[in-house]
Amino acid sequence: MTDIVNVIKGAMRMSVASEIIDNDIYNCVQACKTDLALAGVKKIDENDPLIIMTLTAYVKAEFNYNNIGERYKLSYDTLKTRLALAGKYNNEVADDSRDNINMQN
Repeated sequence: MTDIVNVIKGAMRMSVASEIIDNDIYNCVQACKTDLALAGVKKIDENDPLIIMTLTAYVKAEFNYNNIGERYKLSYDTLKTRLALAGKYNNEVADDSRDNINMQN
């Protein structure tokens, strides 16, 4: 399975090795990526901490993690909106030099 599945399983404190659970998480991740793309997010890098947090919130909402799935859904929706509005994530080609200039100011 992919690294992101293992990251999310860790965030959900899952130590069980189950192909069924792994497949469910993987399918949720793919659905989340599609939802993000539909919202206008073009840069979906599974190594980006904000993307990891967004994918994790989506999966936790779908799994109703700790019986607070609604909170995770709200968190996911907020993150999705921010990603869709951020130039770093909604442009085809990210201009890292512009981001570096903004960080220095």
